[in-house]
Amino acid sequence: MLVEAMVAELLVALAGGTAGAAGAQAWTALRELVRRGPGPDTERAGAVPLPPGVAEADALERSVGHEERAVVDARALLAALELRAGQDAAFRAGLEAWWRSEGRAAEDERARRTGDGDVHNTIEGGTQRNVVMGRDFHGPMNFH
Repeated sequence: MLVEAMVAELLVALAGGTAGAAGAQAWTALRELVRRGPGPDTERAGAVPLPPGVAEADALERSVGHEERAVVDARALLAALELRAGQDAAFRAGLEAWWRSEGRAAEDERARRTGDGDVHNTIEGGTQRNVVMGRDFHGPMNFH
């Protein structure tokens, strides 16, 4: 589940253009892959005219800026990609190639661009309770 959340967050960053130049290139390449028609495996199986993932990628692009909705749409896109990869060997090969060339590069660039500056956390002396160290936290934190 953690990996799925990280990948969903990456897809949101790619679709929203916040993953830099490599991210924009990766998103364009993924959109082109998703928009391609089905491979010979699915044509024989009677695939639907609209390849799985197209509607989900469109929904993700529309929901960028609405964090919760975008994550839901990114997870729906992941499910569609997984389904399609299981049905279409050519798509699966293309998706794996995309991840090796574009996806990893975008993820690496995004990791380098998590914000301006470095964070240096220090705790000295005494006993501390409820300490959270890090940066770029999102969402509520509770210590109850």
